[in-house]
Amino acid sequence: MLSPDVFGFSLLAIILFLLVLFFWGSFWIFSRIWPVVASIAASAWDGVRRNPYITRLSTRYPRIFIFLSERRDQRQFSGLPLTILSVTFIYFMWLYIGLTLDFIQADTTTNIDSRIANLLFAYRDPMLVQFFTIVTSFGAAKVVFALLLGVSVILLLHRKINFLAGLWISLLGSVASVTLLKILFGRPRSDLGVYVEQSASFPSGHASISIAFYGFLAYIVVRHTRLRLRVVVLAAVLAFLIGFSRLYLIEHYLSDVLNGYLIGSIWLVFSIVLVEWMQARQTRKAVAPPAPLLVTAVWGLTLVAAISLSIGYAPPLRVHAPVQIAVLEGSVEMAYSNGQLEPFTETVFGTRQEPTSLIILAKNDADLIDLFKQSGWNLADKVGFSSFSEAIYAAWFNGEYISAPVTPSFWMQTPNAFGFQKTTSANTLRERHHARFWKTSFQTAGGLQVYVGTASFDDGLKWGITHHIDPNIDKERDVLVGDLANSGRIESQIFFQLIPAVLGKNFTGDPFFTDGKAVILQAQ
Repeated sequence: MLSPDVFGFSLLAIILFLLVLFFWGSFWIFSRIWPVVASIAASAWDGVRRNPYITRLSTRYPRIFIFLSERRDQRQFSGLPLTILSVTFIYFMWLYIGLTLDFIQADTTTNIDSRIANLLFAYRDPMLVQFFTIVTSFGAAKVVFALLLGVSVILLLHRKINFLAGLWISLLGSVASVTLLKILFGRPRSDLGVYVEQSASFPSGHASISIAFYGFLAYIVVRHTRLRLRVVVLAAVLAFLIGFSRLYLIEHYLSDVLNGYLIGSIWLVFSIVLVEWMQARQTRKAVAPPAPLLVTAVWGLTLVAAISLSIGYAPPLRVHAPVQIAVLEGSVEMAYSNGQLEPFTETVFGTRQEPTSLIILAKNDADLIDLFKQSGWNLADKVGFSSFSEAIYAAWFNGEYISAPVTPSFWMQTPNAFGFQKTTSANTLRERHHARFWKTSFQTAGGLQVYVGTASFDDGLKWGITHHIDPNIDKERDVLVGDLANSGRIESQIFFQLIPAVLGKNFTGDPFFTDGKAVILQAQ
């Protein structure tokens, strides 16, 4: 059997391959569908134009219909090309305004941002941190500036002044917009980031650059070579990875990255329109090509400089402060009733899921883990690239993995800190008892840490990647309580009515039902 590290690298390669395949397929389908759509649109326009009512209107208002007719002219840039680019520009502007207003007015956006950041922080994988640090460096100022200088020299050698101007306008416009918006909104960076960044969080400059700069480079290549689909796919994959790297390293929130993408798209489309307009107005002259050896040397120096700066990219690491623990002034039941503890878990979007039916009072994390170990339950591995890949292998081939990670769930915007599981007689990952627990920010007056959790039984595999749960979650709660009691480590157990009886669904759509009772277990 392959080692987990080999699994991790293999899975990373597969994901990157699937990502390229997704973008390649999307652009390939679009390139095949577009001629059909254009033909249908042209036929529809001809039919509308021949309509007697439209004919009378065109006679009455000739200028309007001449203008509309010119908008579909494919022979001139001011016709169909400008129409498409203008519609695209307006669409991106509309999306940008909507996203910005959502960020300003709605708490939902920031809550989703926080849950995703907490999730990525809790399940951070060292191998992926290294990988995405290299990826994110291609949106850093030094690497981009090295590439910008090299490409600018090459464009000058080829006398492509219009494209050179468009490249600088796209990049500088994007950077200037991001800088002004950072000053305007002043959103603080997350304290969970891997590295220390000095600028504000909203919007993401890396995401904006990934579209404005690398998108324009792709446009240049598309206009002068036949490598159209390959270059567009490569640029799309790179932009996606740079944006995702900002999320994974928690240097930005999701709304920051999406906003940055839109800013970059707006400046990219604007620059393309400008270049195409200048090209249409300019008389084309034959220009002697530069010496191939000189162009190759510039390309070589540019790539060496960019790769060297990328490898050496190492911002200062952030030191994370420990969570502050408070003492409960009353009982655990009172903490639930006054809102200090939330009764329900939640999805990343804030939708309610299973209630926290288990409360354990233990000395510390090690004591909690030891309690489960003595009860016959295994501590689940953290969700990382190696553990995830090994779990996928065990699930697909019906194998055993007694410490397989559990799918993260949220409580008070944070993912579960611990996962525990117990195998069945089938001895397979597809069927298991499992529980999730969260470490709260409270201790009892006696100094015991308060942990809350849920339990459910996985009775099969769904979609090939996640489990299906038994809807009777009370039964699994009672199984866990019995196992913990049999360990001889439970000093007391108290059942209380946490919520009314409820029917619900978890984040994958599996139904569940519960009597709404919770149990407080105090460990010795």
